[in-house]
Amino acid sequence: MSDAAISQSTATRVRYVIVAAATLMSFLLYLDRFCVSFAVDYIRQDLGMTQGQAKWFLSAFFWSYALAQVPAGWLSDRFGARIMLVIYILTWSFFTGLIGAAPTFVMLIGARLGLGLGQAGAYPTAASIVGRWMPIGARGSASATVATGGRIGGAVAPLLTAYLIVQLVPSDAPVRIATNDVLIPNQIAARLTSNEISESALEFSLTKRLNDDERSVLSPGGHLYRLNKLNEEIAILTDESIAHWYDAILEGLWLKRPPADVTAELDKKWQQAGMESGRLGVKESTVEELLNQRGTQQLFEIIKKSPNADPQVIVDFFDRLIDLPDLYDPATMKSLNLPKEALKTLGRMESGDSQIDDATKLRFNRFVLEGVFGKEIKKFYGQGWRPILYIYGAAGIFVAAFFWFFFHNRPEVHPWSNEAEHALILKGREDLAKHDGQKLEAAPVKELIKSFNMWCSCFSQWGTNVGWVFLVTWLSRYLMDAHNVPIIERGTMAMTPVLIGMLGMMSGGTVTDMLAMKVGIKWGRRIPIAGSRVVAMLAYLGCIGITTLLAPESPLNTPWVFVALFSVVAFSTDFGTPSSWAFTQDIGGRQVGSVLGWGNMWGNLGAAVSPLIYDYYLGENPGLREWNMMFAVCAAAFLFSGVCGLLMDATKPILPEEND
Repeated sequence: MSDAAISQSTATRVRYVIVAAATLMSFLLYLDRFCVSFAVDYIRQDLGMTQGQAKWFLSAFFWSYALAQVPAGWLSDRFGARIMLVIYILTWSFFTGLIGAAPTFVMLIGARLGLGLGQAGAYPTAASIVGRWMPIGARGSASATVATGGRIGGAVAPLLTAYLIVQLVPSDAPVRIATNDVLIPNQIAARLTSNEISESALEFSLTKRLNDDERSVLSPGGHLYRLNKLNEEIAILTDESIAHWYDAILEGLWLKRPPADVTAELDKKWQQAGMESGRLGVKESTVEELLNQRGTQQLFEIIKKSPNADPQVIVDFFDRLIDLPDLYDPATMKSLNLPKEALKTLGRMESGDSQIDDATKLRFNRFVLEGVFGKEIKKFYGQGWRPILYIYGAAGIFVAAFFWFFFHNRPEVHPWSNEAEHALILKGREDLAKHDGQKLEAAPVKELIKSFNMWCSCFSQWGTNVGWVFLVTWLSRYLMDAHNVPIIERGTMAMTPVLIGMLGMMSGGTVTDMLAMKVGIKWGRRIPIAGSRVVAMLAYLGCIGITTLLAPESPLNTPWVFVALFSVVAFSTDFGTPSSWAFTQDIGGRQVGSVLGWGNMWGNLGAAVSPLIYDYYLGENPGLREWNMMFAVCAAAFLFSGVCGLLMDATKPILPEEND
């Protein structure tokens, strides 16, 4: 059909319905992928996971997701996007629900790996859909639309998950703290019986509520602190020695003193007590070796697991506290991190409302205790995380049905698309149409490995994900630990950067299409990728600058200012994403699914190692220095990504043109 005929014909717009179906799929993809990032603290407490196990839980998805990219993309190229994408959606939705049912850490990891396998083919298939259904000049914008669906899902995930966690807590959920709700009894006891720590660091002391018997039992040397052993190197210790052991170790932990100082203090206290190593049953230099080789936090992990103690003493104490009408003290608890429900109750109490029922008062006091002992007792709202995963998993059935009904593999076989639309889509690439329906050969792995051009794309995506994954994994943790932001507000803040990123995604698609028309596809793809990564790097450096150069009370040193900088990171990252997708479509020919899968594999290997990298610098209890080190790593990753982006050339196809 001629250009004139095309212009005179009324082409149908089924291609936009196809893009909409792919966009809906992309929305669910990110919603299911990142909802657990917000709920991970509740999952960790419910299953008794350590922070180290939590990092592997977050990382596990990206390993299976990355390694399955090429085969999943090739399967879609080989058997068609329609059947394969429906299979992918149903598969990952099943594993999303299975995460909610996981009773153990091992099953949780297995379900997370299955989720990655199910989602691996989604974006390679979506890229193939865009390449087959959209004209060349609209690829960037269409890719941006599909990817924006994912960003909307990622943005909605923290806010929707935060809301549902609160709403899905059973109405009859027990409010009182049970024995299995006490996660670290020794640490609670140390805080309750150390006036220096409770009053100066926490600005609040429950010690006034302790009676003499409770204080005696909870104090170092009481029966709660009796140990069988620390490990194979340390024999049974006496109550007297335990008092000095905990005094030094716990003080070092809370005041964040280096291991060398803790060791010196421990030796000093033992000498003052007239105790020698042999008397303690500790091999010579064992304590110093543990502190120096494993670090204070690692040693504390051993201590936490070793006591043969009954936390019932603490449970009984909390049970008494939770019934008090005056547990909340405005003078000392004004800065306490309370959820919106508790703040609403507090407002009623301060206004003199006498109609507050006993159940509401009990829930309020539970939230007060959680605010004081945030890491030592389970969260009340943690009872709502499992139903969320069931709901998200069930949603996949409806999305898969929607996609199957509206989508067909090629325009010419879709019953709603007319010949004018076929010609419009195929204009300028009629040679590609000749091969439609033919058997596709194996994925061009050899050509991908030999392509310097493709390696530049792979490394650029790797660096991008190392810098970006923080926003969708541990931003919530940062807001809670570094700025003490309550749950609902934390969900809003965690959502904001991803929402802003959507603006970057849409504008980036338009810009790369415009640049491709004006300066050619080589620089039309290069400029957005490289420039956006440099801007993201500068935003992370801005985070370091604020905390380093400004006083804590500065109006610029607030959570929303950091959220604004993280939003710049998200906007910049997403601004370059349509260029990266379009680059793959430019060089991929009929093998777009395999080619995008190859690049996406390396990019998601970067995402897989990101939680491990972050945890290396952050540890269990990160301070300002640790967060800044992590931000510096993210900035360096974006710089590396930008340099690689400058070397990409969209004019060089993976396969010779005559073989496409």
